[in-house]
Amino acid sequence: MIFVWNNNNSNNISNNISNNNKCFKHNGPAIIAMGVFDGVHEGHQFLLQQASADALHYGLPLWVVTFTIDPDEIFKPLESLNKLMSNEVRLKTLDATVADNVLAIPFVKDVAALSPECFLDSILATAFPPKVIHVGTDFRFGACAAGDVKQMQDWGKKHDCLVKGHQLLQDQGSPVTATRIRALLAAGDVQQAAVLLTRPYIVSAKVVRGRQAGTEIGFPTINLAIEPSFATVGDGVYAGYADVNICGEAQTFRAAISVGVPQTFGDLPSTTEAFLLDFPSEVSLYGTNVQLRFVCRLRDMRRFDTLDELAATIKSNVLWISENLK
Repeated sequence: MIFVWNNNNSNNISNNISNNNKCFKHNGPAIIAMGVFDGVHEGHQFLLQQASADALHYGLPLWVVTFTIDPDEIFKPLESLNKLMSNEVRLKTLDATVADNVLAIPFVKDVAALSPECFLDSILATAFPPKVIHVGTDFRFGACAAGDVKQMQDWGKKHDCLVKGHQLLQDQGSPVTATRIRALLAAGDVQQAAVLLTRPYIVSAKVVRGRQAGTEIGFPTINLAIEPSFATVGDGVYAGYADVNICGEAQTFRAAISVGVPQTFGDLPSTTEAFLLDFPSEVSLYGTNVQLRFVCRLRDMRRFDTLDELAATIKSNVLWISENLK
């Protein structure tokens, strides 16, 4: 269950959070795993497993404590955020882990201005008597990110609370971080990014009208308006899946996904578009949200001398997808 913290116990839930979530009230002793958890990747899951072991040992519930938004959304331009998932998906993904519950703290001006000790006193100690707190060794909190694990450990000693700072999980000799995953995505290595995420990278966006060039050559595509705050996948053509909703029914189609500048058609901006295999031609997706899951990279984006050459290449890509994705 996802709860939203509010020291007034009101129901003023952030717009980023579904109104189905419950407003939090004071809870009993608990094991806490705390962080932003962008991507809920392999490293985050390792930390949650360590916290789950303590929850089993002490016979206490495991709570994930996070924020309704990534604090960087307040302090950085949208274009530089490179988020791996939306806030709503992040919270739902955390709720589907080994955690018993998720507590989302609205990251508003008053919260951002709290000193590290005030943050711990007025929020964490008010929400629970925490028995053990699990964080990454690089976790920062409080105004100007002034608080660190050492300061949290000092606070814990005064509150009969053990604070465990975890080193970053290593994978193939390098730490698993959101920054590393973003770099893999930017390089087009969606397969290795999926290994670290433990799932394919997903983008979700609204379908908008495009150039209709795909229709002219027999491969009509949907064009997605990707928000600038999300991580960028490197230019190229990818195999993947598209999750769509048709007349209230969720359906999945194999997809050839193109990311980047369509060089064959002249000086045009970068786009993200997808051809959905076996998609019913009579159905329009304009204005709906579609979720793309990237499985593997097929080729570079390049300029073709003729539309026939482009169509033949797309046909070859689609054939590969039909034979290799089920």
